[in-house]
Amino acid sequence: MSSEELSKTSPFFSANVIFINELYQKFLQDPQSVDVSWTEFFAANSDEVKSVLADYSGPSWSKRSLKIIGSQEFDISSNSKNEAAKKPIAEKIGKNVELRLANLVSAYRRFGHLAANLDPLGLTSVQKPAELDPENHGIDEIDAGAISRLNAIYCNKVGCEFDYILSNEQKNWLVREAENTLLSDLSKDEKLKILKEIIRTERFEQFLHKRFPGAKRFSVEGGDSSINALEKIIDVAGKSGVKKIIVGMAHRGRLNTLTGVMGKPYHQMIAEFKGIPGIPENITKSGDVKYHMGYSSVREIGGNQVSLSLAFNPSHLEAVNPVVCGRVRAIQDLLNDSSRKQALAVLIHGDAAFAGQGSVAENLVMNGVCGYNTGGVIHIIVNNQIGFTANPSDSRSTLYASDLAKAIDAPIFHVNGDDAESVVKVAAIAARYRQLFKKDVVLDIICYRRYGHNEGDEPLYTQPVMYNKIKNHPTLEKIYSQKLIAKSVISQNEYEKLTTDFDALLAAEFIKAESYKPQEADWLKGDWSRIKDGDDSLPNTALDQKILQKLITKTAEIPAGFNANPKIVKQLEARVEAVNSGKNIDWGCSESLAFASLLDEGFPIRITGQDSGRGTFSHRHSILHDAKSAAHHSIFSAVEKVAKYEVYDSVLSEYGVLGFEYGYSLSSPNSLTIWEAQFGDFANGAQIIFDQFIASSEVKWLRKSGLVMLLPHGFEGQGPEHSSARPERYLQSCADNNLRVVNITNPANFFHVLRRQIHSKDRKPLIVMSPKSLLRHKLAVSTLNEFSDLNFRKIIGDEIKNARKVILCSGKIYYDLLEARKISDIALIRLEQLYPFPKEELKVELKKYQNAEIIWCQEEPRNMGAWKFVEELIEEIAARPKYVGRPSSASPATGYGSYHAREQKKLIDEALG
Repeated sequence: MSSEELSKTSPFFSANVIFINELYQKFLQDPQSVDVSWTEFFAANSDEVKSVLADYSGPSWSKRSLKIIGSQEFDISSNSKNEAAKKPIAEKIGKNVELRLANLVSAYRRFGHLAANLDPLGLTSVQKPAELDPENHGIDEIDAGAISRLNAIYCNKVGCEFDYILSNEQKNWLVREAENTLLSDLSKDEKLKILKEIIRTERFEQFLHKRFPGAKRFSVEGGDSSINALEKIIDVAGKSGVKKIIVGMAHRGRLNTLTGVMGKPYHQMIAEFKGIPGIPENITKSGDVKYHMGYSSVREIGGNQVSLSLAFNPSHLEAVNPVVCGRVRAIQDLLNDSSRKQALAVLIHGDAAFAGQGSVAENLVMNGVCGYNTGGVIHIIVNNQIGFTANPSDSRSTLYASDLAKAIDAPIFHVNGDDAESVVKVAAIAARYRQLFKKDVVLDIICYRRYGHNEGDEPLYTQPVMYNKIKNHPTLEKIYSQKLIAKSVISQNEYEKLTTDFDALLAAEFIKAESYKPQEADWLKGDWSRIKDGDDSLPNTALDQKILQKLITKTAEIPAGFNANPKIVKQLEARVEAVNSGKNIDWGCSESLAFASLLDEGFPIRITGQDSGRGTFSHRHSILHDAKSAAHHSIFSAVEKVAKYEVYDSVLSEYGVLGFEYGYSLSSPNSLTIWEAQFGDFANGAQIIFDQFIASSEVKWLRKSGLVMLLPHGFEGQGPEHSSARPERYLQSCADNNLRVVNITNPANFFHVLRRQIHSKDRKPLIVMSPKSLLRHKLAVSTLNEFSDLNFRKIIGDEIKNARKVILCSGKIYYDLLEARKISDIALIRLEQLYPFPKEELKVELKKYQNAEIIWCQEEPRNMGAWKFVEELIEEIAARPKYVGRPSSASPATGYGSYHAREQKKLIDEALG
């Protein structure tokens, strides 16, 4: 049976619809009046039947009347008044062989994957579902060729799952692609390309295994064909116009991906096995293990220059997923690629990790949301049917590791990893699907892991049956080379020449590695070339007052006919009045001035968070909503000359969203990229992204970021979950000049710190303990002169003379102390920047008070906040400070308002006493 004939056997093929319609009308009147197979069919496909019949009935203004040969005319329009025309066709239509065959074909498309030969080890038994038995469809005789073709497509080495997809257009496309591609034969050149890739993959693994026995390399052996899949995706994508492909993957198979796919020279990789660092001696960074490293290269594909990157990542499985997607989105934005066709994300997963790690679900959900859409991700699951030592039944509760992807209507192709040609075919379908429909697609490559979790692990302890089978199982190179030799695609001598040539190449690369010394670090290139490592000098961030007044006026301009909320309009007008008067400029106004000025200078701004358009505490109002329609208005639209202001209310996620924004900042160093936590307390849901990427990526991987994290922080009696961004955790990670951590009290200083982030010659992540109550505090205001005459101030001192006591503090506590201070012999010094610690600035300030007692006052418990970080640093330049604050506590704050008030009064009284 040809693919055309298969198509015609579909229940919804045009020639069958007239029969389907009459049967369906009869079914609606009395389900028992039709054959039981049709009862089941209509019950299972009700929505699809209605959709198809609606299409064939024609538009409402021109309904179509269909005539069935041998029956009365039947008008399928719902408003027909001819009752006689609605009589069903003869009973014998229920026995129609063509329609029964159509039902069988539909069953194969839906259930065939359950009978597919997917496990290369044969450990799992496969039973053919009853739905695939022709007798169950009332078919007594059927052409053996038709069944053979159906089995070859749907029950062979590929299992297709896309019946759940809502879009008929996508389903029909997938059916056509599967039925045309899976039975097609590859050309000789394509087969030889696959063989060469397999030889390259397997022999490099074996080379490392012999030369460096026991060394961890997380071999891809057993899942070798995943490399073929990746190569095919790159090839198809490159020929379809993709300019940039970013790959994210864990450690298994990474060394082969780095060398064979990304083009990292073999001698460089071998040198790392010999203990030679991968960076020049003049770069004083700590580095990382070889199977965490990334690499970038350019390859010509079909006459197009395609940039390839393998993202750096930690051992935390699936953590790199949102980072890769953020990088891709930034590239698409830089290319003005609204079609999402020029940059592609490919994510390679393990089976246990795809099912088990929550970041996978977060990333899948984000992929279809406006602020995070990248035009679809191609997922490859290297399904070696085991976790570290856990069996699939211990790793998931679903039939397949890939089942989670069904939630977003992603088509899934399960494929036997020992059938390299089938792997390549479905990879090609996946790449074409992504480019056409801009949606995620999954390849589930069922394979095995030839060794333990790493090469020093003994898998026979926990999986003896599996590994005794693997011990005697032929390698993919042996399987595929013998197949090609048997079919005379290649001769034995030609095959042996391919292997000896590659073995010789590796031997030469091994010798070359002996004298290899890296001469150039892989960083600060392309868009990063203007960044100067280590230059932390303060840039000029002040602006002329007339410019500031002009900018704030533009933010208050409401388009004609736009029905803005009058309360917000008053707030915007109040900002204009404050700037024009030169006083009482609050936090929201300062932030707007910072954003507007950067946009006016041509720097894009991207800010995301769960309430970022309005701001959790209603201070921003950067996006206005029409009171009478769904229209939106950005208050920065009048200053978006070249650069765009993008703000997105994010999905309810910290881990995935922060990872995405970090990734975005990697590809867009000249954008102000901001992630804002709803409350700083919730940021620890993304702790992995901070610890493994933001805080350490520069020293591990030479990857800088200018990401800004806004973390609302402050003790205001709201309980242990809405008080602390846990600044101590960020400060604990501070070293090697890796971060900038601030706890700002002055609105103008916030303006300057945001502008510093872009105008600085270097790039460092900025961690901001942002305010809550200070957003509207009567004393937390600035004058216009502070914007035009000053730059960022790391410390804000006091003008008290002859002070007997100096209170050092940071953040909101300053205003509590200021309002309670009734005497003039206590100086209050604010540390606006905590890291890098402003040692010299503080030394100058404390010289004014050489005989004064020094106190560190904070509202956080003693074991939290900045105390443990600052106490020794202060002692290095002055006397050891006395601590005043809450005692150590397991929880950040009390949940009782009366307790909070009592504690706050006590520490203020002690500090000022």
